[in-house]
Amino acid sequence: MTSTAVLPLHAIGAPLPADPGAATVRSGFVELPAEAPYVGRARRFARCLLRRWGTGADLADSAVMVVSELAGNAVRHGAGHLIVAITSEAAVVTVMVTSRAPQRTGEADLGDPCERGRGLGIVAALADHLTVESTDAGWSVRATLTEGSAAGHGAASDP
Repeated sequence: MTSTAVLPLHAIGAPLPADPGAATVRSGFVELPAEAPYVGRARRFARCLLRRWGTGADLADSAVMVVSELAGNAVRHGAGHLIVAITSEAAVVTVMVTSRAPQRTGEADLGDPCERGRGLGIVAALADHLTVESTDAGWSVRATLTEGSAAGHGAASDP
């Protein structure tokens, strides 16, 4: 029988050096099993952290959606554990999800194409910048979102 341990949540905030007007850089991360029930925990972690930091509602909603999509991808395509890391400085939030194990080998069950395969497209529409990096240990995806950006969150719709 396999046992799964959930590691503690970590969040810190540290002001930049001695400039009283300097923005505070905040960061937090959580390591979770790469299993479907933990995607909700990743979302709750992000929502709680961003609320505690006073992040604007539109930016927080977009960042939580990004966490959900990236954590879901890590569960579907990875194995082992995933790490969700969030940083915030002024009106910029960066979300990074790392799969701690290499992708599973063999054929993937992609299911109904109407229901799957849009995750990174959604993230790309919400983020100002998106990078996907393959490492020996797995995958790392980083999305940067900015308050009021035209990338999707807080943007005005077409007339």
